[in-house]
Amino acid sequence: DDVVIARSGQPGKMRSIAPINPSIIEDDLERLGAERVGQFAELFFRSADELRNRLVDSMRDAELASQQNLAHKLCGSAGNFGLEKLCDLLTRIEQQAKNNEVAGEDLIDRLQATYTEAIDALNNFLEQTGEKESRNTPETSQSLRASS
Repeated sequence: DDVVIARSGQPGKMRSIAPINPSIIEDDLERLGAERVGQFAELFFRSADELRNRLVDSMRDAELASQQNLAHKLCGSAGNFGLEKLCDLLTRIEQQAKNNEVAGEDLIDRLQATYTEAIDALNNFLEQTGEKESRNTPETSQSLRASS
């Protein structure tokens, strides 16, 4: 079971949230079209890794103002694609920074895992709907080479 530290400082259970809410992207596809959504997705993929890396660095360095700002930015971007589980965690990280609470390595590990899960879920959704080709991440590049 996942445990989070509530604002009260007491541990609490993390609510179960799906990595992605596909209805958000489906609505965008309907309103904006596949080409435009694909362009937005590519922009997201390019900027999200950098934001995540900067956020992790700010968490490790206990730079709370930067942590708060970066968590907010990444959540806004992820929310555009229905990455609700990631947004939920980023909101918690942002709130923790607002409360002057330094993040522990366990929270950083959870962020890394949740981020990877969200990116994979978005890639899978876009591939299933035919809106993009597989994103070539270091992880997918390695698995593609290994299977060749």
